[in-house]
Order: sequence, then structure tokens, then C-alpha cells
Amino acid sequence: MVLSHTRRLLPRGFYHTGILKQTKFINQEQSSTTSSIPSAEDTPLHIDESCVQRLRYVSSQRGGKPVALRVAVDSGGCSGFQYTFELTEEKPAENETVVERNGCKVYVDDISLPLLKGSTVAFVEELMSSSFRVLNNPGSEGGCSCGTSFSPKMS
Repeated sequence: MVLSHTRRLLPRGFYHTGILKQTKFINQEQSSTTSSIPSAEDTPLHIDESCVQRLRYVSSQRGGKPVALRVAVDSGGCSGFQYTFELTEEKPAENETVVERNGCKVYVDDISLPLLKGSTVAFVEELMSSSFRVLNNPGSEGGCSCGTSFSPKMS
């Protein structure tokens, strides 16, 4: 299932106004001398090893083509905002930050990034389902029991 990454948070056509930042790349390569998850100051989003393994599996099922995960926040869901995920073989858009770990990439648009800062993207396998999820979102005040929507903290 492919979900659209069109934002309802901004007026239609906002991304085509030319007021976009350059694509940013953040690398979370794992090394033997550092911890496997960089600190929140180093990266706005953490990629769990389970996410890396799932993206590699999907890539192998698609004949070895590189596959990235696009993560976004959209209005809706039972708590006000919901996480959306899309597997893509496309290059990142100009308004997206690329977070990379061990060769696997996650794209996050500049509008969603502040709402996801400090979170972890993981692939969770349970008895009834398996899916990509955003875990430990420090910007979330609460959420639904299935973990697909959240209520942001109000400062």
C-alpha cells in the first residue's frame, strides 16, 4: 500500500512556490567506537536496526533496487496528527531531509521534521500485524493505542 505524502497542513501548491530548502543529508553509520544510535543533538530522527533490516529486505525483493522510507506527519487520526509511511525508489525532494543509517535512507519533509525530532523509526512485528512505526516521540503528548496517531505537546 502506497500512501500519498501530500500535506494537508499547508495550502495546496505550497511546495511549488520556490521557498524550499536544499535537501539535507544526515548519516547515522554504525561504528565500533560509537553507540549505534546518535544523540538527539546529532540527528533529528533515529533509525532503528529493525528499520534498516526491513528496508534491505524490501530492496532485495525488488531486485536489489535501493528503497527509501518516506515518513511524514499529516493532520487526522484519532489524536489530531497521524504518521504516514511510503516506500519509494525516488530521490528525495528538495524540501526533505535524508537520514541514513548503514546505507538505508529515511526521507522527512521540512514540515514534519519538527514534529518528529528525537523520535525513532522502527519496523515492528507483532502477532497480528507488522509495520513501520514512530517510537518514543518526545514531541508527543499522547496518542492512540495502535501508535499511528498522536497529539503534539503544546509549548
